[in-house]
Amino acid sequence: MPRPAGPVRAATGAALRGRVRGGADGPPAGATLTVVDEHGREHDVARAREDGGFTLPDPGPGHWSLIVSAEGYRPCTVRLTAANRTAPHDIVLDGAAALRGTVRHPESGRPLAGARLTVLNERGDAVGSATSAADGTYGVAGLTPGTYTVGVADRPSLTTEVVIADGTATVHADLGPGRRPG
Repeated sequence: MPRPAGPVRAATGAALRGRVRGGADGPPAGATLTVVDEHGREHDVARAREDGGFTLPDPGPGHWSLIVSAEGYRPCTVRLTAANRTAPHDIVLDGAAALRGTVRHPESGRPLAGARLTVLNERGDAVGSATSAADGTYGVAGLTPGTYTVGVADRPSLTTEVVIADGTATVHADLGPGRRPG
């Protein structure tokens, strides 16, 4: 006989409890909590309360993970073991960060298409790149909060340092007189 669709709940009566926080910003609005098995199959889904608190039925024996996500934050995965399932979970989500801006000619102010930008982390590793669109805009997503250097290809003198906290930083790059995008 087929099982009913939807989450399968353990009959143990135990619960996963805890609180989701978004750093100094307090609880992130609408945080989603998903319990998955070792194969990534969804077992249960819930939303954190307004205060960030949550309660989910204990999934029972086995290998489980709790995935927590919220808009504007990087998802977090907590491995659930027999030892930690009944303890309260204090989950802090790190803010997702992005960099965006516009490349413009400093004299005319016109947007420049085709400028190649590279984003370097504090160690000097390239962690992102973009090419400006027809309107001169560019964006690099998937960054963690931190300090970055943004440079325009073939223009070593055109670099700027930017600190990205949680959220998005905007950097506008002006190319010097007579310079053209790489």
